[in-house]
Amino acid sequence: MREGARAVRMGEIAVARNGEVLAAIGLGSCVGVALLDPQAGVAGLAHVLLPEPASGREGGPARFATTAVPALLKAVESAGATRARVIAKMAGGASMFAGLSNNGIAAIGQRNAAAVRRTLEELGIPLVAEDTGGSWGRTIHVQASDGAYIVSNVLRDDVVL
Repeated sequence: MREGARAVRMGEIAVARNGEVLAAIGLGSCVGVALLDPQAGVAGLAHVLLPEPASGREGGPARFATTAVPALLKAVESAGATRARVIAKMAGGASMFAGLSNNGIAAIGQRNAAAVRRTLEELGIPLVAEDTGGSWGRTIHVQASDGAYIVSNVLRDDVVL
């Protein structure tokens, strides 16, 4: 993790303002979805663990794509973002369990990414960049000052979305 970055752990949401950086380390099947208003210098990051809550299972809203994205939107708006300018970027959603039988666990990364896309579309937030899929983990850094979304992994050089 880069010096000065604030870690956003599994099932958490965080918001940053000008000069602050958010990070999610070791995204595998999880998705790191950022909502950004670079003009206001506001960025929010959710570290999504699962697509949606299962019946009878509890958890904070940031754990699930279908509840994390609306909660994150509310948080960035409260921090000064203007909804009409908010854009989204995401990474993760890897197939980390490809060797398992197809009981839903193997495709959890794909399902997480699809649920984030669907929820963003329902909220009318444009997804302007993504780095999802594959079978490798990623670490991301989100800069509130300019909306840069930096994806790192051991397979290639950093990519700025």
